[in-house]
Amino acid sequence: MFSRVNTVACGVAIAIFSIVVVACSDLPQYSCFAHVQQDGWDKADTTQLKMFVVPEDGIYRLNLGLRTTEQYPFTELYLRIGWKTLPNNIFSSKSLRCSLLEKDGETVEQRGVVHYQYDIPFCNVEFQKGDTVLFYICHSMKREILPGVTDVGLTLLRQ
Repeated sequence: MFSRVNTVACGVAIAIFSIVVVACSDLPQYSCFAHVQQDGWDKADTTQLKMFVVPEDGIYRLNLGLRTTEQYPFTELYLRIGWKTLPNNIFSSKSLRCSLLEKDGETVEQRGVVHYQYDIPFCNVEFQKGDTVLFYICHSMKREILPGVTDVGLTLLRQ
């Protein structure tokens, strides 16, 4: 009787563990936000995010995270996102046009108490296990200082 109870309990534990592993497969490998200047994001300020050490070879999807307030005066935001991969010392960058409105004029954000939050799929990048990656974000708008942007960040998901 005792061994049968243990066998059933072990089977249930394995089933629960399997469900958890499958359900958690979409967890981000990396997620980091950084604050920008409260009095406005200066075009000359490049936001650097903390390092990411790649856990395994693969293709990673980069998603841009953005938080704004009602003081942000535009419906779009143009950004330059760069990353430096070590030890090979390779620098890559891409431009991103963020549309903050849907075609019908509705906002695309998740509304918080004080902020609007955007999660914008950006691109796929291949990294090798053990690479150390440094990320940089700056705005490329014509206006020198942007009010209303409070935080920018990236999330990486292994594909």
